[in-house]
Amino acid sequence: MAITVSTVVTSPARLLLGKSKEWQEKRSYHFFIYYYAGCSQSFLGRLTEASESYYRTITQQLHFYRHDPWVWEKRAKIYVYRNKEEYLEKTKQPSWSAGYAIPVKKEIYTYAGSFGIFKGVLAHEMTHLILHEYIGFGHTIPLWLDEGVAMYIQYKTMGLLERIVAECIKPLLHSKDYIPLEELLSIAISDLDKKQPLPTGESSHYSYVDKFYLESLSVVYFLLKQYSNYNFVNLCRDLRDGREFSSAFSRHYYTIRNLHYFEKRWKEFYSS
Repeated sequence: MAITVSTVVTSPARLLLGKSKEWQEKRSYHFFIYYYAGCSQSFLGRLTEASESYYRTITQQLHFYRHDPWVWEKRAKIYVYRNKEEYLEKTKQPSWSAGYAIPVKKEIYTYAGSFGIFKGVLAHEMTHLILHEYIGFGHTIPLWLDEGVAMYIQYKTMGLLERIVAECIKPLLHSKDYIPLEELLSIAISDLDKKQPLPTGESSHYSYVDKFYLESLSVVYFLLKQYSNYNFVNLCRDLRDGREFSSAFSRHYYTIRNLHYFEKRWKEFYSS
């Protein structure tokens, strides 16, 4: 999975698009797909079909009923580089990345033959686009919420959500190596960019970044399972309307009285 919250203003692919006539364009109802000649039509067809399917699924699952859909010139853009080497060189993503998004540009990047993008990555990145657009690009979304929602949709579309909860999240939260909730809720993108050593103990196969993603998912899963989906939708609506996050959260999750109580309920939820 990619770290997708970005302050990048200028898209490298769009710069190339403006200078080169090599990019080919494929259009679907909600997407412009840019690619180089020679890209497998089978891959492009699968990418187009998956993108349209995820667009419908994500908006329905998050209850983000849209008044301004991605049609005509408002379609989102997907850029497909020739190969992984070119993708990594142009986007500066880590070697494990199969795709990433710039929400403010409504753009997703991947490379030809990146079948890893169909293993949840496309759903993950598209969730970032839809969430950020719904809340508004001028409003701050906590990183744990942004990534937790994307992880939730990613594993839900893959049919792996309950398995991840049972086999990864529960053991992690029962170990001594989990990230305390107060720290988790304050993590910024710069913290994930730092090199973090592997922990010792029961969950030594998890890096700091792994734990951040799993625990972010665990908090979102907890909130969606323990409370109504409408609490989440109304929280996002308040953020869209400019309400500060802690105020919006307290308004719609008022039974969570303080951080200590939040952590207690969160861990108890995964104790069974």
